[in-house]
Amino acid sequence: MSDVRVRPTTDSRDLSELLRTLASPASPLKGFYVAVDRQTNLLRKDDNPVTSKADAALGALGSKASQLSQVFGADAASNDPNDVPGAKVAAHFDSYHKLVDSSAGPAPIDRLLASFGQAQQQLEKVVSSGGGGSVGDIASAGQADVFRGLQAEAAACLRRSATWLAQIGKRQQRGGDRSGEV
Repeated sequence: MSDVRVRPTTDSRDLSELLRTLASPASPLKGFYVAVDRQTNLLRKDDNPVTSKADAALGALGSKASQLSQVFGADAASNDPNDVPGAKVAAHFDSYHKLVDSSAGPAPIDRLLASFGQAQQQLEKVVSSGGGGSVGDIASAGQADVFRGLQAEAAACLRRSATWLAQIGKRQQRGGDRSGEV
């Protein structure tokens, strides 16, 4: 995940379009995090009959392990919760799971996307008033606080992504390996 990068922007118009895309209902950023959640939350229970059968098989294996520990001693079966299949992967990606979790209300990713939308609207004011040149026009137009707030929101949502989200609004040189760009 550390090789994921936001594509460089060339000017404030390009940055505005990038923010509009990221904040949209079909946000590729949200899609990315939802995909990470689906692929790494190996402990999630669902209504999938295949998963249900696998859970039943794991339960049966646990029962057999318990019987074996009675025969061979307590050390034969571990009580460590990290020994549950998928637990280490789920724990490693827990911050990503929390980012898209909407079980207790809007997911934090939705708050972040709303911040992108607000930043894009502020930037659009600069662009429409003729400030469509360099990204430096944003700061000179008094919009730097909007982007600092956006970066703080990104950091609050997810530390691992804050590094590449902080690149939004910064001019980057073209060239080099661009694999993994969003």
